[in-house]
Amino acid sequence: MSGEPSPVDVATDTVRSITDAAGDRLDRGRVAILLLALAAAVVSFLVATRVFPYHSLNHDEGVYLQQAEMLLSGKLFLDPPVDGPFHPWFYVVSEQGLYSKYQPVPAAVFALGRALGGYPIALAGISAGVVGGTATLARELFDWRVGAVAGVLVLASPLFLVHSGVYLPYAVTAAFELCFAVAYLRGERTGSRRMAALAGAAIATAFFARPFTAVLFASPFILHAVVTLLRSGAWRTPFADVTDRQRELFVRRLLTAGLGMVGVVAALTYNVLVTGDPLVFPYQAFAPEDGPGF
Repeated sequence: MSGEPSPVDVATDTVRSITDAAGDRLDRGRVAILLLALAAAVVSFLVATRVFPYHSLNHDEGVYLQQAEMLLSGKLFLDPPVDGPFHPWFYVVSEQGLYSKYQPVPAAVFALGRALGGYPIALAGISAGVVGGTATLARELFDWRVGAVAGVLVLASPLFLVHSGVYLPYAVTAAFELCFAVAYLRGERTGSRRMAALAGAAIATAFFARPFTAVLFASPFILHAVVTLLRSGAWRTPFADVTDRQRELFVRRLLTAGLGMVGVVAALTYNVLVTGDPLVFPYQAFAPEDGPGF
């Protein structure tokens, strides 16, 4: 019949629909971010295995890798073979044994790479997260071209190139903080509860990794969250009838804050396990006069 499409027309329309959907999903911005992240992973792997095959002069690397090996063995404390003379770098003496002055999250990330085949795998993933996260954040704030430039600038930074191949906590924490920032802003733009929850989980992990750094990074976002919650009237959600938009804002704030507090509880619980006091962080136990305490 002349009014019905032919099989060829149907097939053509189907292929066009699939192509358009793929094009929407893999736009130029996403392709640029993926390529930059892949380049960062390759660079990181090469720096770790070619430039620093025996690690850097920073002794902290040994602390984190030793802590990673302990976590892989299911241990939080190190039992020295000889009591007294044997005391590894940056470990604190306790009745339960020796424990690292550093939080366990960076070491856990390194341990995950080791479990997947080798420590450099962790560095490659972290570096991809930092470069890809920076590009994605810039894209969220501006456009994909700015995002691509931001990713290239990070990838070309000497400081990043060095840190991409060493086992230190800075890039790890930055990756989680970038994830938090992107998820928070995207949640604000789209109203997504899932993004709000991801933001909370990311900053929770960042706090557990490096509490002081996470607090500093999250402070402007926390201020924005509180101000918008108060100005919009969404804070009245549990007590009075509100609009759907106000209710959604309240739920997003609750998800971000609730999951974010999980990181605080986890850090305080870890403190109890190793230092015996929820408010005494391992770093403070090691050097009470060095820094604000967390």
